[in-house]
Amino acid sequence: MKMKIKLILLAVLVCIGMALALTSCSSDDDRDLQTQIKDMFSGNRYVVSFEDENGKRLADQQIVSRGELIDAPGDCDKTGYRIVGWTVNGKPAIFPYEIKGTTTFVAVYEIEKYTITYHVGGGSVPEDAPTDYTVENNVTLPTPVHPNAKFEGWYTTPDFSGEPIKSLYTEECSNVDLYAKWSYCIDGVTYEFSEDGTHLIAVKYDGTASKLYMPDEIDGIPVAELAERAFFKSSLGEIRLSANLTTFGHNAFSVCRNLRSIIIPRSVTNLKSWAFYECTGLAHIYYEGSEVEWNSDADLLEIAGTTFLWATIYYRSESTPTTLGNYWYYDDNGNRVIWEDLSSILQPKPGESGVLAYSLDAKNGYYVVSGIGTCTDTSIVIPTTYNGLPVTRKGDGAFLYCPSLTSVVIHDSVTNIGNDAFEGCSSLTGIVIPDSVTSIGESTF
Repeated sequence: MKMKIKLILLAVLVCIGMALALTSCSSDDDRDLQTQIKDMFSGNRYVVSFEDENGKRLADQQIVSRGELIDAPGDCDKTGYRIVGWTVNGKPAIFPYEIKGTTTFVAVYEIEKYTITYHVGGGSVPEDAPTDYTVENNVTLPTPVHPNAKFEGWYTTPDFSGEPIKSLYTEECSNVDLYAKWSYCIDGVTYEFSEDGTHLIAVKYDGTASKLYMPDEIDGIPVAELAERAFFKSSLGEIRLSANLTTFGHNAFSVCRNLRSIIIPRSVTNLKSWAFYECTGLAHIYYEGSEVEWNSDADLLEIAGTTFLWATIYYRSESTPTTLGNYWYYDDNGNRVIWEDLSSILQPKPGESGVLAYSLDAKNGYYVVSGIGTCTDTSIVIPTTYNGLPVTRKGDGAFLYCPSLTSVVIHDSVTNIGNDAFEGCSSLTGIVIPDSVTSIGESTF
């Protein structure tokens, strides 16, 4: 009984103290305090909550006065969904919202769709390939097709780093770009991407031909490397390598005993050991660079002193002993001699006008004339097709500084002639350009 009396007296004293505080307040802050205290005792303060449909709190609760206007809290989205509104007692809430009592706002969510963008590099995906996904469904990725390549997997980076993926899972929840990695098989040679995705590597030859013309690039990607044992024990007799080639892998042509002639581009800077081991029939090596460039490459010199002992090395002439662009060699007396016997150089395929250099645009299914290659004709006819595909373009600088060239006939499969295509062709007296050509670059002549 005494305890109850004490509690009552304490409550009375608290009320008296509050009353005195209310009557003595004069500043704005004091008046706000007065209002809060009055509301506390008058029942005008209410709890405001923000929750999802499962009752999970999305923001801190607020204690507000009757009639106060409040706004919806920010950043209440959840993974895979976006908030589109709020309800109170099942009815839409419009903010700012006037509080009239204890209030619980419930978030209304809409499922988020994430886009899938396919980068297929000349291939295509099925018409029913998914173009989006949500947090509520996993997606199995489609298998694309390519007219000249084998699909190796989807990657999320353009350099094909990391592991290939087959599905998109609900925890991904972001727009995604997918890059198709291809390996190409052209004329029996399989080409794969380098680890950094910057160039193609010739990894394996399964053909049976005696001659091979390696493309300089495929789908605009340079062919720049030969893998280890890429042509091991092949039956090839003659090969023209990519003009963009920089690296020979170990044993790239080992035990190719039928190999007689090879054209090596000046771009080669890394020639691994035993690249031509036991190529006992190799008699003619045509180097697209100068003698100075050959002698400045330690790898070439090392192999020349071992594997190439029985081969004749031919250099491209820069100024002597005759017209720029011809091959020459040293005879037994150390004299420079122009190479007249072209039987060991890759000869044209039946029906073609010369061994020009071509680049394959596998994406669009055509070849581009990229250079003079090993062709020594003074009159050239650009063919309509090469390797079964149309020749539609003449690349930039294709015949740049070919002073021996006197005439050119371009068939009506060609639509574009690049920049500097015939620049420096001082002996050129005639050229036939068909109506099919719709674009001619700068400084063409």
